[in-house]
Amino acid sequence: MEQSGKIIAYYRVSTSMQIDSGAGLSAQQDICRDWAKQQGKEISLEFTEKAISGAAPIDKRPALFDSIYNLAEGDILLVSRLDRLSRDLYGGILIDELVSKKKARVIS
Repeated sequence: MEQSGKIIAYYRVSTSMQIDSGAGLSAQQDICRDWAKQQGKEISLEFTEKAISGAAPIDKRPALFDSIYNLAEGDILLVSRLDRLSRDLYGGILIDELVSKKKARVIS
């Protein structure tokens, strides 16, 4: 399926140890950038959340909020794994609904 619109990448690590090591963020960035390259696209915007739990509500996660806010019709919210968006079923449903209302989609 041909993709239109921009790609917005979202990265999240939960602990300060993951921030200090760089492994968590670097791995997520590599996965997302490689996927975009395979699609012949570039990531337009990147948002990073550091030391914030995936169970935290969206109003406590400014980078996730900004990621969704910047979506437009046909855009993709790209994450390395779905658990980067949410560790909570209801939070995941809310995020999916917000992205869908923008007529965008999540790819992991």
